[in-house]
Amino acid sequence: MAYQTPYFVIDENQLTKDFQMLKSSLETSWGNYRIGYSFKTNSLPWLVTFLKAGGVMAEVVSDDEYSLAGALGFSNSEIVYNGPVKKRPSFERVLLAGGILNMDGRRELDWMEAVSYTHLRAHETRHDLVCRLLLEKKKNQKKKKTKAFPARRVHSQQS
Repeated sequence: MAYQTPYFVIDENQLTKDFQMLKSSLETSWGNYRIGYSFKTNSLPWLVTFLKAGGVMAEVVSDDEYSLAGALGFSNSEIVYNGPVKKRPSFERVLLAGGILNMDGRRELDWMEAVSYTHLRAHETRHDLVCRLLLEKKKNQKKKKTKAFPARRVHSQQS
């Protein structure tokens, strides 16, 4: 059979076997794990939906990928949000739902701090927010100084 490029040929049986082997290995070795599938790698809706049925999280790096994840049924708590171009509204939704955020800069730290004071305390979520940061500040000198900030923990129980 001749195919025109580009195309993907996915052997569903082999994919199922490989995915189950990955999950089994992680369960045996780690126990407490979550698999995140990178939408950047291949965001074919069939493939993403297939993997979602296996319990993967959606690893996204842009607002477009975030929107696609939502359209394919991922909740904000099933999102791993990476990349330096996050939008604040989606950042806040993922944070408040208990998704995973990989912080990319001071701007996102400021957003997280604002959310922790306005939403997390006021609306009592049961998610822990733990952040340890090492920030470098350049002080009109040639040598950089590193300032370590202790972990902050915001926690409250939902009734």
